[in-house]
Amino acid sequence: MGFLGAAAGLAQSGCDPADITARPPEQYRHAPSAIVIFAETDAIDALCRSMGVSADKSIRACFVNGVIYMPQPCGWSDPYAQTFCHETGHAVGWVHG
Repeated sequence: MGFLGAAAGLAQSGCDPADITARPPEQYRHAPSAIVIFAETDAIDALCRSMGVSADKSIRACFVNGVIYMPQPCGWSDPYAQTFCHETGHAVGWVHG
C-alpha cells in the first residue's frame, strides 16, 4: 500500500497514527516481510515527523515507504520486546554461550 495509501486509509478510518494500541482488522494480521529500523525511543517522534507522518500526540512508531520505524526494544519490559532485544543483539554481533 505504501505510505500515502496508508495515510489516506488512516485519515478515512479516523485512526490516529500516534495510537499504536489500535489493532488492524483481521485481514491485515498476517506475517509480513518488512524492513524494521530501530531508533532510540525518544527519537522516534522526530524521525517519523521528518518523513511526513503527523499526529496530535507523540508518535511511538511509524510505517513509511515500506519501512517500519520502531523504538529500540531493549528499554521495554514485556516478553515480546525482551525477545526482540535478545535477537537484535545477535543481529549486531552478540554471541552468548
